[in-house]
Amino acid sequence: MNHWKFLRRGRVSPFTGFRWPEAGQWVRASAADPCRDGLHACRLEQLPYWPSDELWAVELAGTVVEGEHKVSATEARLVGPVTGWAEAATALATACLERTVGHAAAELRATDLESWATMLESTPTGELPERAADLARAAGASRRRQAETLCLYVADAAEGIATYPVASIMYIAARAANQRRSGPDDDPYLAERRWQARWIADRLGLTPS
Repeated sequence: MNHWKFLRRGRVSPFTGFRWPEAGQWVRASAADPCRDGLHACRLEQLPYWPSDELWAVELAGTVVEGEHKVSATEARLVGPVTGWAEAATALATACLERTVGHAAAELRATDLESWATMLESTPTGELPERAADLARAAGASRRRQAETLCLYVADAAEGIATYPVASIMYIAARAANQRRSGPDDDPYLAERRWQARWIADRLGLTPS
């Protein structure tokens, strides 16, 4: 089964600060318990919850325990870096901003604000923070609260696209999907995370677990 792991630069775990050894060297833990103990990695569908600087293919062994958003094992080793992640992360942030705009535009259309939706979709990225904020204020004044919230998500994502980590833009897109009143999915947040996982897989040529 294929597994992956996001690390900070230099093979450093984001949460524990543990520096992983060179690829091929095994690391061992006494127990495997997601979020509590063990060596953590991800299946493909779990990757959108953990982006960081580096993406590595990982081999797990020993006791392997599946969690909702991660996998824990008593033995693990880095197999090799996934090339192209840095460039893909920049492109993914842009794609997630576009998705956030799409969710906001869909909500505007659902509340009979077609011209506002078209205006938002046609706004250049550099002008999006101000335009989305203006539309949010106007939507709030007309008591279209969901549209107001979604436009604020667009403003936040657009303002932070150059400085936020990709994980933040991905999270904003998922939260925006979840705020739509008339989305096509029973669990829009999960559907957006699945879309992000497919995007990563397609861009980097990863094989699903």
